[in-house]
Order: sequence, then structure tokens, then C-alpha cells
Amino acid sequence: MSRINNKDELIVAVGNAMENYINGFAAGWYIDYTDQTVVMIEDYIFELDDNKKSDVSWEKEMIEIAKNHQLERIDAPSDATKRQVMLDFAQQQPDKNTFGHLNFSIIQQQEFASFDNVVRELRLDKWWTEFRKEEYQRIAKKWIKKKRFDFIDGQLVRRTD
Repeated sequence: MSRINNKDELIVAVGNAMENYINGFAAGWYIDYTDQTVVMIEDYIFELDDNKKSDVSWEKEMIEIAKNHQLERIDAPSDATKRQVMLDFAQQQPDKNTFGHLNFSIIQQQEFASFDNVVRELRLDKWWTEFRKEEYQRIAKKWIKKKRFDFIDGQLVRRTD
């Protein structure tokens, strides 16, 4: 976790968080105003009573942050957003067969796993990773603007004006 010092760094950190949300995993990504970082905290941490002690270092750290830091949850991308990112990637393929395979995978029952399998089979992993990263940075930039995040005197704030 490195300190976020400007809007460009915030866009990268939020984009990475959005890209790395895991379906079915009970955890969220948060902007930590106190440390000016982006952190992942498991949901159950917020429900622990104040007397909960832990011997596990990562859990101790999460408890400390959840109890004593000012946090704001980063929105997880919806399935529709993730589906659109996949479709946009498919549509950028110059080869119609590649587009067809990718497009067909999106309408399968387990579309996300199916899409990833087709990407691997077609050896598009590198391009897909690059494309996905850029798309989530773009989504993060819009989210940051909508939420009115800014930096004043080097401090991350959420504008209310």
C-alpha cells in the first residue's frame, strides 16, 4: 500500500481495486482517507465486537484500519459493466472469427469464466489484460469525478461544494 499523492495515482489505485473485485468474495476495497491509500477489508471485520483479538497480522491490521480510519467503499463494478468491458474487447478484434468466439463466450451460462477460457485459447491474454486495465482506469476516472474526489494541499478530500 503506497500513499496516494494526486488524482492520477488515485485513478490507478481505484481502477486496480475495481478490476480486482472478486465475485462471491465477502470483501470490499476502500479509500482510506487516514493513510491516503486504497485497502481491501473483509466484510466480517466491520462486524467484530471491540473486544475481538487476533493473532494473525493481516487480520490485526484490517481491524485497526476498520475501527480507526476514515474509509469510503469503492463501488464494485456491476456484472453489466464487466460484460460491457468484455464486449468492447471483443468488438475491437480485427479478425471476425476471434470476435465471434469471444462474443459467443459472453452469452454462455458462466460468461466470465467462458470468456477468460476463450481469451487463453486464442492467446489474447496479454492484450486482454492491457485492455481491461485501461478500461477500469477509465471507469475509475468517471467514478472519482462523480464522487468529487480531489486533493487540497496534498490531502485527499471529497469536495462538497
